[in-house]
Amino acid sequence: MPRISAITIQKAGDRFIVVIPPLFSETGKRKRLFFSSQTKAKEEAKARRDAFFSGKRANPTTDVDEAVLLLAKERGLTPQQMADAIRSYSPAPVASTSTLRQRIDEFIDHQRDVMKRADRTIKNLRWKLGPFARASGGLPAALVRPEDLLAVLEAIPDMETRRSHYLGATVFFGWLTRRGFVSVNPMRVPGRHIEPIEVPYKAPIILTLEEEKALLDASSGETRALLALKCFAGIRSIELFSESWGRPRLQWEDFDWKEGVIHIRREVAKGTRKKDNERWVPINDALRAWIPAADRKKAGPVASRTQKYIFDDFRALLIKANEKLEKKLREWPDNGPRHSFASYFLAAYPERGAAELARIMGNSETVALGSYVKSIKRQTGGAWFALRP
Repeated sequence: MPRISAITIQKAGDRFIVVIPPLFSETGKRKRLFFSSQTKAKEEAKARRDAFFSGKRANPTTDVDEAVLLLAKERGLTPQQMADAIRSYSPAPVASTSTLRQRIDEFIDHQRDVMKRADRTIKNLRWKLGPFARASGGLPAALVRPEDLLAVLEAIPDMETRRSHYLGATVFFGWLTRRGFVSVNPMRVPGRHIEPIEVPYKAPIILTLEEEKALLDASSGETRALLALKCFAGIRSIELFSESWGRPRLQWEDFDWKEGVIHIRREVAKGTRKKDNERWVPINDALRAWIPAADRKKAGPVASRTQKYIFDDFRALLIKANEKLEKKLREWPDNGPRHSFASYFLAAYPERGAAELARIMGNSETVALGSYVKSIKRQTGGAWFALRP
């Protein structure tokens, strides 16, 4: 069956393109219209759809298209939904006998060898798709039903973990569908659509001045340097240390103490598809105070060990710090120091604003403000950066 495409809107520079498939076009041919604003593009797309369903511009190109359109209008579905529904009741291609586990391996190989994903990303994908592979047995990928996937997801009690596996399955089955390995995406079957997993909001952990001081006072050597870089420079854990030796990490050579900046190199920074997050982080007086002069002459990685051993040290540090805290910290707040830096930075330096904070942390302003920041008085923000050994 020929695929009945939907009207889509794409962004190109400062313009928006409405892509109109043959079915919605007056000429019966695919066309593109350009608009200066997204609002105008959406209005055009809506007008085209409304005209089509009112019967003013119906232009089926084949008898099959016409049959699908009639069914869609009769049942209140879009043509694409109706076409997908019909395909979902069609037998899977005979040639598609590869099991779900085999297709997952092919997907992982493609992400590693063709897309050049990082080792950390590959490991994460394997983890996200693991429950589906284990539950599938020898089931062919083309015969997987929405109910099969839903049963796997509902067996995962923690909602954040369940959402992670849902997102992994969404990417994987989208890939299978685009490559024609399945006739219909089991995550998107009309009427049996697997809804996104909603996770209750969890406020970021923001350390108090007393908690920060207790942790820093209890630290020493390499552990103190790592903690100080998170508390006073907002550097990510993955930029300081990782699960294996293969990933580049921050080096002492990346510090320019004279100029007062730390170079987070492209290969060290946590990258996204939109940007690589290479940046220069200012060295403030607090950071200079908590990192001894002797350390500034070192060479090589700031973290000399992998994540496992560093977290063991952090947990031991937590126990030691709790001896001085009236209200005990229940667990090691991995992202707490970085999140705290963001909140206290904006409180201490409101004139520098969210834009500078985002540049320092390697985030967008939206992420920096929405994920890390809570209201703190300016005086308290200043006290965070005034703490000394």
